[in-house]
Amino acid sequence: MGKRICRAKANTVVALLLLLVFAGLGSLWISHRPSSPSDYAEDALAILANGYYAQGEDWDNAKANVLDSVSEAESIEELYVPLIEATRVAGGKHSSFQTPEKALEFQNQSAERFELPKVTTNTGVTVVSIPMISSASAEEETAYVNEAAFGIDNASAQTCGWVVDLRGNRGGNMWPMLAAVSPLLPNGPAMAFVTSDGQSSSVAIDGAATALNGEVLSEGPDVKKVIDTPIAVLQDKDTASSGEAVLLAFKDLPKVRTFGEASAGYSSANSVYTLADGAQIVLTEATYADRSGNNTEGVPLEPDVASSPSLTFDVAVEWLSDEGCP
Repeated sequence: MGKRICRAKANTVVALLLLLVFAGLGSLWISHRPSSPSDYAEDALAILANGYYAQGEDWDNAKANVLDSVSEAESIEELYVPLIEATRVAGGKHSSFQTPEKALEFQNQSAERFELPKVTTNTGVTVVSIPMISSASAEEETAYVNEAAFGIDNASAQTCGWVVDLRGNRGGNMWPMLAAVSPLLPNGPAMAFVTSDGQSSSVAIDGAATALNGEVLSEGPDVKKVIDTPIAVLQDKDTASSGEAVLLAFKDLPKVRTFGEASAGYSSANSVYTLADGAQIVLTEATYADRSGNNTEGVPLEPDVASSPSLTFDVAVEWLSDEGCP
């Protein structure tokens, strides 16, 4: 019975993605305990089959390697090495197989580094710093969104230009990030997710809400839009994953320019599957596309204006000045 439940979850992943996963990180839980390494391998491979790159000769070889290892494995732990390789093949560089110890360590680190956005104004320029957010409670997510959205609203009267700082934002959960900056984004499509078979799911801004195919996944306070003033978006080589999703949501908008270095190149959406022993598969199942439908293919996003890290902020402020601010 347990195995059938696991297979059902793996086979219905597309439907679940529409409600849960495309947050840069989402979670699916496999609750039964496998009776043998064979069951464990089969369940893991059923998950990995959803990977963006799970096709072709490399995938066939990686899958065969896992199955060959089963015949000699006396414990689940002996399958970790071939599953690490199979995960890399199925999901690419943004994917990983984490042992139970590594998975727990990552969760603890994510909880410890929770940080609120910051909104500061100086001589007409307001800087909105958007840090990564990963393993956060519902209360923390609400606080995260409100800190930015109310900060933007309170600063709007004395602001002639905005700086959205995504430098160092390594990702996590994109939905509260987008809700946090929703006052600076117009209503309508912001970006999309594209699976390996070409299916597309639209991410849109609707007032203070962010939605996937019309399903609201995060919502901020009801504050006014401030989209008629210039916005400089800062990025660097550590802007990754969901940080890149927020970057993409601003890309090619009127009165918006991006500054800095090429982003990290993890512009893809992951699901996190927890196996029965606590190990986790972090698996890329889609890549990002911009609001015009151009697929990033998971590569770094180039800034409109390239600049060295030490000069990025000054170059952005100079552009705001050229745009009439202050």
